Amino acid sequence: MSLPIFPAEQGVPGDGRLIAVYGGSPPEIEIFGGLIHYAQVVQTHPHGGIGLLTRTGRRGEPLLDGGATLWIEGTLGVDLRGEPLGSDFAEVLQRWDALRARLLSPNLEFFVYYHPDPPATYRKLKDVNAYLIQYASDDPCGIRYLVAFVTLDRSLYTTPPGQ
Repeated sequence: MSLPIFPAEQGVPGDGRLIAVYGGSPPEIEIFGGLIHYAQVVQTHPHGGIGLLTRTGRRGEPLLDGGATLWIEGTLGVDLRGEPLGSDFAEVLQRWDALRARLLSPNLEFFVYYHPDPPATYRKLKDVNAYLIQYASDDPCGIRYLVAFVTLDRSLYTTPPGQ
């Protein structure tokens, strides 16, 4: 069964409230929100000390040898159906500024699944840093972005923020 393009329920793939980062100064959780169009973790495992990478920075490609690359593409300011959340674009810009500032913090914890409500469930990578941030604000409904993160730690942790 294929997933819906625009899920109608909360807590399903595409729900930006399930993806978050933790870190910064002071360290805090920043939930992405909006609609996630694309989320992928690409791990590389070079053998014998040989690692070949493409350096083009194309979505879905590994950017780090012997580590993990996370690609996230989404739209802020829209709900799970892709409809605008409000009528004030200034609020969307303010939300993007806050998210972008947190993404630029070093050594983040990146939650590929963030669900703090009982039963609490977490899946995260540690020591994650933004490598590439692209965004466009030409859509009056929201800001579309593409972010690539990298980490040398390929472990998938199940602990809450800061642990």
